[in-house]
Parts: sequence; C-alpha cells; structure tokens
Amino acid sequence: MHLLNAVARQVRRAPDAVALTDHRGTRLTYAELDSRARAAAGALRALGIGPGDRVGLVLPRTTDLFVLELAVLLAGACFTPLDAAQPPDRLRTLLTRASVAL
Repeated sequence: MHLLNAVARQVRRAPDAVALTDHRGTRLTYAELDSRARAAAGALRALGIGPGDRVGLVLPRTTDLFVLELAVLLAGACFTPLDAAQPPDRLRTLLTRASVAL
C-alpha cells in the first residue's frame, strides 16, 4: 500500500501538480488522478470486486491504465496486466490461470 499512500500524500501536498502525462498528450493532475481512481474503485466495488479479487487489465499504456491500476488497489484487489497484442486464446489462458474475477 506504499503506492496508495504516496499518491494520497501528493494529492494533499500538490493537488494541481501534474501527476501523469502519456504519449497521447493526456495530462492528469494529482487531484484528477485521485478523483478518477476513486470513482473507478467505487464502480469496481459496485461490481463486487474487493479484497482478494483479481482484475485483468487489457489496456494500452496510457493514463487510463494507471488510473485503473490505482482503482483496483483502492478496491482492495490486485490486477493482472495483459497485452492486447497477444492472441485471444493466449489471453483466455492467462485470465483462467490468474483466476480473475473481472
């Protein structure tokens, strides 16, 4: 939970500072990152995701991926990053082996 604590500290210290920039030019401040991650965590909890669950994430390396990684952690779950370039059969195998809930 060190990552969650570090992000929370930065949100308090410098909410308007840029937290993330991706290759598309998307920029998020710490306040925006926190707001989006908390909203997504709430949506995950509403879907029944919680402590001990695993969530598969198949997204490009963008600010959205990091927001969802934080959201999964805030929900108490863990995530399995997956490469969308993998063949569908391989992705299904990885999802099965990881026992993802979502």
